[in-house]
Amino acid sequence: MLSRIADSIYWMSRYLERAGNTARLLEINLTYLLEAEDALPVATQWKPLLAITASEAAYAQAAGSDAITAGRVVQFMTGERSNPNSIRSSLRLARENARVVRDRISKEMWESMNET
Repeated sequence: MLSRIADSIYWMSRYLERAGNTARLLEINLTYLLEAEDALPVATQWKPLLAITASEAAYAQAAGSDAITAGRVVQFMTGERSNPNSIRSSLRLARENARVVRDRISKEMWESMNET
């Protein structure tokens, strides 16, 4: 029983960290694009994010024959249900792990997970 609790707490924290890191990657890329002097093709601007998160194959499957666009990549990285690395998926999995150990985490943490 103790290992199940430790496992759930570990993965809850790991998924929260993944969501934060993905959001940070998007923020850094957007800031870079605002400050960049050279006009790069859209695919060149957004493809590195897919490579960093190892989501190129999942993006190709979800987008089909669509080219890489800023809006589509941002949506894929933030809210796509089929992307296991998206912020939405990470937060959902973090909440599921928090639910398993609800009696072991603080009330404030549980409320924060639900508000997020």
